[in-house]
Amino acid sequence: MLLRMGKDWWEKNWKETFFALFLAWIFIASVFAGIMAYEKFGLISFTEHLYLQSGVMSFALCATILRTPRKGRYYFFVLAFLSCFLLIDIVIRLLFSTREIQPGIYRQLLGWNETACILTVKTIFITVLLVIYWFREKFKRSIYVLCLILLSAGAFYISAIHVPLMLREPLSSHKVQRVDGSGVRTYICCGLDTYLLAPSCTPNNPAQARLIRKGKEVLYLPHWDKFSELLGHYSNEAQNDFRFVVDTTPKDTETALLCLFQYIDDSPAYVKFVECPKYLAPVINRNCLSPDGTRLALNNGKIMDFFDTDSVFTAFAEVNEQEHYFIEWTNTREGYMLYYRKEENEAVLLDPLSGEILAVHPLSFCSPEIGSMTLSPNKQRLLYAGEYTDYFFWETIGGCEFSPARAGRSDAYWERESTPTFWINDTDFIYQTRSMELYKINIETRIYTKISQPFAFVFWCDYDPKTERALWSTVTPGETTTIHACTIDELFQR
Repeated sequence: MLLRMGKDWWEKNWKETFFALFLAWIFIASVFAGIMAYEKFGLISFTEHLYLQSGVMSFALCATILRTPRKGRYYFFVLAFLSCFLLIDIVIRLLFSTREIQPGIYRQLLGWNETACILTVKTIFITVLLVIYWFREKFKRSIYVLCLILLSAGAFYISAIHVPLMLREPLSSHKVQRVDGSGVRTYICCGLDTYLLAPSCTPNNPAQARLIRKGKEVLYLPHWDKFSELLGHYSNEAQNDFRFVVDTTPKDTETALLCLFQYIDDSPAYVKFVECPKYLAPVINRNCLSPDGTRLALNNGKIMDFFDTDSVFTAFAEVNEQEHYFIEWTNTREGYMLYYRKEENEAVLLDPLSGEILAVHPLSFCSPEIGSMTLSPNKQRLLYAGEYTDYFFWETIGGCEFSPARAGRSDAYWERESTPTFWINDTDFIYQTRSMELYKINIETRIYTKISQPFAFVFWCDYDPKTERALWSTVTPGETTTIHACTIDELFQR
């Protein structure tokens, strides 16, 4: 009896069974292919893998609905499949939004407006789908099969491509390569294919500082162990000249021990250890070397010659504490120096050649800690943010312009040795958020553009104004780091 019932069922449903197995094979094959590409070869990012799987699942759901018989007992399955198709993209983003990035900080991958947009697009698509499904008997078999293929392909496109584009999520990860070592900070060395890798200062990080250049062997830097912090770097690829400043200060000491070293033609050419009071050493996320690599900027306006460390120029009055914080060598043609005086809450612009103070600008906003500051290339706008605040501020040096820009709490600026803020032109800048994402902001249009992919965790970012190239590293599974790079032209094409 059971064998006869099974035989009867097979004769009635063998087509549907083969179709279901075919869809299951496609989904499982795509999952394994994506995992293999992501884990073994690094061809696609985790975000692109999720887009692929959501598209494949939408394809399978749509095809299954159109293949389901129009009978009362099957309508429950049709309703279940429609619900899955309608909510799959929303559920994925909500699940990742529940993950705590930092204590009390969660990603906001989906808001009410974004949810409404997804539901609207998919509801329109479902309406067309149900019309074709309901009047299936009125279509010729060949025409209905063609509709099934086209609608299934449309379902794939909506989940894998249209929804990310609609939410302004980057489809491309701009991946360059994966490297050994977790939490590796990556810096641009003027050229398009040369990167400096600085390992994070964690005891369990086995990575070593190194230079990676296309077509050449990796150059390891023995003067710089995994516990040393990078304070400055300079490169001239035409002359194969690389210079570095690292902080080798032991813990719990009042004296900083700086190591200055140079590599020419892949060989050590200059090594110098310099002691100075610890309050004079700049922080890790600033490049203290001048654009030409000849001068080293310290706090309190002290400028030291890279090759003659006894030659020191002091721009401000001598004090025995940290009074003027070094901020940056500005992204201007003249290469000025920007300092921040915390006690007076003012920015100081200095000409390093003449030692002349060009501008002293009191800031309109005062936070317990100013976390970021940078000067625009035209020397007009000063951009800054308070540590752990939800605002950016920019104001005209010597003028009356003062404008705040509110960011979402998870998208607010994060300091504490994180990526500094970079002007890429006079109206746009990029920064790393608290939820470990990379954004570009236009201060005139107030348009926020996401550079990194939404499910990636940006550990560090660097920007080189000479090549107009942004470079960032993301956290990946295991003891590896993924490097991403793109030009500013690619960012503005979105």
